Amino acid sequence: MLASIYFGFKGLQSQWETQNRNIETQNRNIETQNRNIETQWRQEFYKERLRIYSRATEAAARIAALQQDADSTEANGKELARAIIEFKTLFWGPMCITEGAYVEDAMLKFNTGLGKGLAAPELKQLALYLAHVCRNEAHAEYKGKKTHASVYGTNTEILDKMDVI
Repeated sequence: MLASIYFGFKGLQSQWETQNRNIETQNRNIETQNRNIETQWRQEFYKERLRIYSRATEAAARIAALQQDADSTEANGKELARAIIEFKTLFWGPMCITEGAYVEDAMLKFNTGLGKGLAAPELKQLALYLAHVCRNEAHAEYKGKKTHASVYGTNTEILDKMDVI
């Protein structure tokens, strides 16, 4: 009788240990699935961020390039207006979802310069600054860094002027 009770308890203990191992395996599988989902989400967000950054920097570059020739032809004026609308749409919409603090600052500087009617050379510098900051932020994110230096080049005269705006 004692032997049957002993073996009965041993059998229950073995079942309990098997169930615990199964639960631990299930928990590890769930954790792996969650990490995979998070990784996939981050990759998709990164791709979307890069796409939006590219659109914003392209719009800023087009504005800067067309600014000095906007009055020369009606077509240039219309293309400039379209580029400004594209930039403003990104500025008030998608960029707010995806941009980091450094890119936000560069977007604000370009938008402020545009609003102040800066000449083409200054807008070109701000567009270039925006592109470099977007690149730096995207590169830092790709490498898994939390922060990065947003400094661009040595021509900071324009940017110094923008800091007082």
